[in-house]
Amino acid sequence: MLAALLVLLGLVTIADEGLVFQPALSPDGAFVVYARAEADGSTTLHVRASSGATPAVEVARTRAPIDIVARYLFQRPWSADSAWIVYPAPTEVGGVPGIVPRVVGRDGTGDRAAGPSEGYVEVAAFAARGDRFFCTHRGALGDDHEVLFHDLASNETRTMRAEKGEVVAEVAPSPDDRSVALLVLSGDPLRRERALRILDLATGDAKVVPASSRANLLRWSADGRRLFFLDVVERQVFLYDTDLGQTHAIRDAGDAVAATPIGDGGAVVGAARDGSVFTVAIGGERRSFAVPGLVPTSAAGGKVAFVRRAGAAVIVADVDVEESK
Repeated sequence: MLAALLVLLGLVTIADEGLVFQPALSPDGAFVVYARAEADGSTTLHVRASSGATPAVEVARTRAPIDIVARYLFQRPWSADSAWIVYPAPTEVGGVPGIVPRVVGRDGTGDRAAGPSEGYVEVAAFAARGDRFFCTHRGALGDDHEVLFHDLASNETRTMRAEKGEVVAEVAPSPDDRSVALLVLSGDPLRRERALRILDLATGDAKVVPASSRANLLRWSADGRRLFFLDVVERQVFLYDTDLGQTHAIRDAGDAVAATPIGDGGAVVGAARDGSVFTVAIGGERRSFAVPGLVPTSAAGGKVAFVRRAGAAVIVADVDVEESK
């Protein structure tokens, strides 16, 4: 039997001042962006080398709601070349308020609007290739969501999907750039039904992922072959195998509040409700570690970013997943 050993080769404190949250590693793992809630009600975004070798740089400040900021940072806020970050900003057109995306360079330069200029864009995530991102959009007076695709180079936006009566809560582009996973809410606004769908970017067809009616916190493996999610009721980590078209619970990955796959998805690192950090190899054993209070938020380039519960610190660890019999 294989067991995943999460070896913390280096534990670097990236930030430990103020209420910090939702650190996201760049695709190459070299940088980390995180948010900090400020006393004046705004939220600032900061970038620092994940090694901690350079000081943090404030790259943007926004008055978008803090939960919307967290949504942007959760999925893929970084462009494929680790040069750009997408974040939300409030806007007002004709006296009607909204939330729209902006992009900024990792050094704080080049801040500009990108994508829709009005309405509400509550989720945005960069594609795995090129300077392009997916986002949801709804009008200021409507509830129906459309999924849009924006290209930074051409400044063109096109509609990928629009279904009346649907709300898209999460957008997760696959690392192979072939599809995008959508967490869709539909039905009575007071009793929304959940469905996890994978939209094929070549054909425009969308298929429902089996056993995903309570899915949340979508994460792809680095090769785009496995989609991981958390059951919001059971607190159990599941994976959907795109090759087999099957969903199954990961054994010994229950009682979780968060989880993210490592590399090609042979193992996951997660946080349990008791405050511990754990790893589970697919088909292997669960191992817990004495680093209480840490919640993994992203993984890339052989590193995992954590936030300490209650927003006390952002920490990055170099990790190694060893297999032993």
